[in-house]
Amino acid sequence: MRLVAGERPDEARREYAAAGLEYERRRPGNASRRFAYALGYLSAWRAGNAAEDLQEAERSMALAVAGAPNDALYRAQWAYLLDLLGRRDESAEQAERALQLDRLDPHADRDLRLQSIWTGNGPAAESAEQLVERLRSNAEGPL
Repeated sequence: MRLVAGERPDEARREYAAAGLEYERRRPGNASRRFAYALGYLSAWRAGNAAEDLQEAERSMALAVAGAPNDALYRAQWAYLLDLLGRRDESAEQAERALQLDRLDPHADRDLRLQSIWTGNGPAAESAEQLVERLRSNAEGPL
């Protein structure tokens, strides 16, 4: 979904949501597709600041994590979304779990030090590992 700042293309949003539901019907439990939809809704939220887009991004990310519970990057992205929603304790919990999973992953190319968190405007300036470290210790307030 591509949105321009300030625009509220409700028809495009409905089509995007319908496409996601149809894909889910055809391939239930596809974690990578849910991850992609979460990032799309995050980008839509950044463009239009509609609370329902951020909530849908978090819901889609929670489903992605449910489909791939050992994926450190998915959990790191979920921690970021939870932080945006003000759910600091949950964010810190998912950040901690992401760091645990990262240490257990034998694939060097999936290391959180080499990954980025999608902010909705592009990748975060710091590595996923650095951002998740801050989220883990940030249960008291926003980043």
